[in-house]
Amino acid sequence: TDMRDVLAALALRLSDPITITTSLGGVAALWRDRERGGWRVVAALCALPLLNLVLLAGVRHIFDRHALPLLPFVALFAGLGWAEARRAIAARVKRVPARQLLVAALALAIFAWPAWRSLHLDWKRLQPDTRTVAARWINAHVTPGARICSDWYMPPLSSSRYRIRRVWSLCGRRLSDLRARCDVAIASSASYARYFRDDKPTTLSLIRRLCYDELFRGWPRLARFEAPGKPTIQVFRRP
Repeated sequence: TDMRDVLAALALRLSDPITITTSLGGVAALWRDRERGGWRVVAALCALPLLNLVLLAGVRHIFDRHALPLLPFVALFAGLGWAEARRAIAARVKRVPARQLLVAALALAIFAWPAWRSLHLDWKRLQPDTRTVAARWINAHVTPGARICSDWYMPPLSSSRYRIRRVWSLCGRRLSDLRARCDVAIASSASYARYFRDDKPTTLSLIRRLCYDELFRGWPRLARFEAPGKPTIQVFRRP
């Protein structure tokens, strides 16, 4: 992964206002303590995040969890940025009401968008999960005892009702293996979407993309379940 892609992905997950505040906090800490060797403190605090970024450069797919090791340092530098901003406002605005209003406006500018994103994420997670909806449909329409192959992000199905074979990727094997072992195949976009969004796919990604293409075209689709913020679940019957 290109380092610019890593930084862009992490900035998107942390939100722009927080990222900007964090960056300003680091610069402010370095500038204020430049005569007392403050750069050493900043360098020490940045060592682990920079190491994490270097390691992420070798990761092909970046997920939200990859930003977790950075959060303590983001909080620290964001706090420094917030403190520096309040200090600058207090030095320039002498009237208390005006100062308080300006601080409140700054807080709103920084935290409104992340707060909205958090609330929106909570709302999406409260919606019915496509995997749960798919499981209900399968229980109602697929004959008990059927052999079901699914990737890792499968609907919650009972192993006493169906013969379930769960794999990391449906296309981790040849489709001929699926035909021999499965009556029904369940594909989740949480698994297959990564192979279709790669601009520079590896050989393995390209092979799996072609395999999924063959699955989508060659196996009759019984049902498809999708919803905003949820994985798309597709159910196929062996041809």
